[in-house]
Amino acid sequence: MVTIGFRAQKEWVSERPPAIFVGTLAPAIYIVSLFYGIGIGLLIAWILVVVKLLILYGFTANKAHQEYVVNRWRTSWVSRGAAGLVLFLLFAGLYILGVNVAGIKVITYLPAIQGVLFALSLITAGFIMIYDGFVQAVNKPITFWANGSLPIIFVSEAAFSGILFVDSLVPSLISNNLPYADITLTLLAYSLSLQLWTSNNNDVAGREAVRKLIKGELSGFFWAAVTLLLILPAILTNIAPYYTPIIYIDTALTLIGMYLMIYSIIRVGIYKPLIYPWSYPARV
Repeated sequence: MVTIGFRAQKEWVSERPPAIFVGTLAPAIYIVSLFYGIGIGLLIAWILVVVKLLILYGFTANKAHQEYVVNRWRTSWVSRGAAGLVLFLLFAGLYILGVNVAGIKVITYLPAIQGVLFALSLITAGFIMIYDGFVQAVNKPITFWANGSLPIIFVSEAAFSGILFVDSLVPSLISNNLPYADITLTLLAYSLSLQLWTSNNNDVAGREAVRKLIKGELSGFFWAAVTLLLILPAILTNIAPYYTPIIYIDTALTLIGMYLMIYSIIRVGIYKPLIYPWSYPARV
């Protein structure tokens, strides 16, 4: 019997989880804060996007990566992503200057200009929020990533975490946002279940990835993520949804769970074997 071991994806594997975490959470916080006019939330989101851009800059510190990004800027996912981040920082930065942040308002725009900046910052925030998930999903050699559910997982967990984060900044918004939080949490649960089911019923690499998550070496991270991101928030928000200390606990648990979920998904990325084993791993 010929057995070829699975090869893990190791390109930028340490930096990718924090980059995706910040890159999806920040625009979610921005979008929620934008519609409620929460100046401090807008500023925090803007700073987080700066952090994401710095992480991408760290990627280009490698000379080989730098040459690839510069010479193939039209096809480089880093170049396109960085362009989206820069545009967001520009439009959102200009918009924030005209918003009251902690009692400080730098400039007063004409309503038309304010509206244009609102729209442009919203569009670019939406772009960077969904971009990371689609970048992973088009990676065809990695079966677990090449799944239409993956962008939905990243967006729904970011939206849920962003809603809770803004609620922790302004607890009076909890009653308004609770239905949206429930919708995003439900969407996350369904998309994650679909991701696992389709991967487990796909090819040998997909089944191996699911095995690693469910009962393999990454199971500790994965089940901790499920508990902190899905189970505990669902329980806490139903026990005392309007009790302010609960929202702080809920937000902290959700952010930790979101990072662990992204970490698990990225670390479980394995390539399809060049030579398939005669004995396929059983479905989990």
